Amino acid sequence: PPPEATLGQQLPAGLALVPLFQIVALWSRSNPDVPEQGRGRMRLLLPKDGSVARTQEFDVDLTQHLRLRHIMNLSGLPLGGEGIYRFVIDGRPGTSEWTKMFELPLHVAFQRQDSG
Repeated sequence: PPPEATLGQQLPAGLALVPLFQIVALWSRSNPDVPEQGRGRMRLLLPKDGSVARTQEFDVDLTQHLRLRHIMNLSGLPLGGEGIYRFVIDGRPGTSEWTKMFELPLHVAFQRQDSG
């Protein structure tokens, strides 16, 4: 199951959660003997309609090293309601099209309190 964040109350849409967290992507050469270079991208997809709430692009330079660790610092999560938020990491070698490399789900649920 995906990691879960439970909130104490229903919050208005458009609000951002403020937890600080990091997503780490480890890149490596497809052939250890051939230097590579390209771009990486992290997209945050909202649970309701899969729309992109946040995008962060970065260089992936494997010309000098076999592996590269890219750390993405996130200072908040745009809140679009309950459901599974998806952090999608894409890669684009050279000028080719973006390719989805992996996806990290985060389940956000609101804690329901009985009235009375």
